[in-house]
Amino acid sequence: MKSFLSSKFAVVTVLSVFSFLSIGLQASDWDVSLELSSDGSSWVPVTPFLQSVSATQAYVRAVIEPTAGGASVSSNPIKFDFPASGGALEVNLESSTDLSGWQADTPGTFTITDKQFFRLKTIGYSLIPAGTFTMGSPVTELGREPVVPNETQHEVTLTRNFYMQQTEVTWDQWNEVRDWALANSYTGLSVGTNGVGGDASGTHPVAEVDWFSVLKWLNAKSEREGLTPCYTVGGVVFRTGSNIPICNFNADGYRLPTEAEWEYACRAGTSTAFYNGEISETGSSPVDPNLDLIGWYNGNSSGTTQPVTGKVPNAWKLFDMSGNLFEWCWDWYDGDLGSGSVTDPLGAPSSTFNQRVMRGGSWNVGAEFSRSAMRFFNIPNPSPNPQYNYVGFRPVRTVPAED
Repeated sequence: MKSFLSSKFAVVTVLSVFSFLSIGLQASDWDVSLELSSDGSSWVPVTPFLQSVSATQAYVRAVIEPTAGGASVSSNPIKFDFPASGGALEVNLESSTDLSGWQADTPGTFTITDKQFFRLKTIGYSLIPAGTFTMGSPVTELGREPVVPNETQHEVTLTRNFYMQQTEVTWDQWNEVRDWALANSYTGLSVGTNGVGGDASGTHPVAEVDWFSVLKWLNAKSEREGLTPCYTVGGVVFRTGSNIPICNFNADGYRLPTEAEWEYACRAGTSTAFYNGEISETGSSPVDPNLDLIGWYNGNSSGTTQPVTGKVPNAWKLFDMSGNLFEWCWDWYDGDLGSGSVTDPLGAPSSTFNQRVMRGGSWNVGAEFSRSAMRFFNIPNPSPNPQYNYVGFRPVRTVPAED
């Protein structure tokens, strides 16, 4: 079974699903573990969080065993299908006493005093292989800025494989990590909002989060999961303040994508204006037929954000790369990137107007802003409550060398 967890890279399809099981014994110690299988019959234990998988399907289950002996309890396996030879799967174990409030658990020994519910919670990540692509857009592309062009086409080579979350970070995800961060020496994180007009489900992308808060959140998520944080200031993990941190791109923790990584992942091998075809309409009316299939913008959003998996993903199973919310990137914005070939670019060394890159379009702007090559920007804004209701983000992780 060792070959089941391997380093093959492929397109990933992982859905957010839950498997519930409960036990109701009083004052008993139970050992809880997660197990992974490629066939649903032979099982191996795994630690929570991201796993690389080389198989066309995978099964995950939780097993609860009484420490004093007796019959074990196991959840019904959750099955995941992969369209190619493998992918990446993140599994977390959570427990609850009322099916309402949930807390993250590390598999181990639990003392059960009341009925306890357990669930396997998965968050999808796609494994993005290193490669070379053409960044930018042709001068003939509809919606391209003719007065201040900043999308000059040029060849980009990315040498790092990386994982990217398949959705924008949701309101629920933001709060889960933010609460942990504030209890563990982090300060100044944006409160955020449940998108714009989000419902009680918490599945809208989090909005009104500034760039500095996002970096702290990513560091907190890394520390919470036992990973190495990417962002430091003066050699210290970036947890407070608004000094510009440095990023260790070789660390295994969570970070923002570079602008080049973002566009490469968005395109998923395509060269058209959208990842499913060309743009035929700008603005909000008439509705662009290609964009209507893949993204929420002011032509179809009804004036709000929408749940994060409501449209068709790209070939790498990434949702909302066009529309719903703009997404923060690491890079400074300082105009056009030029026509020269580059490797692992990090953007401009500084910004004339202190602006960071945002990508992807939003619920409140026209179709042209959702093109794969469209470049947008804003100040990082260290305020605890920025009024940016059109920007969110999604995490990436550099694939460690041993993976």
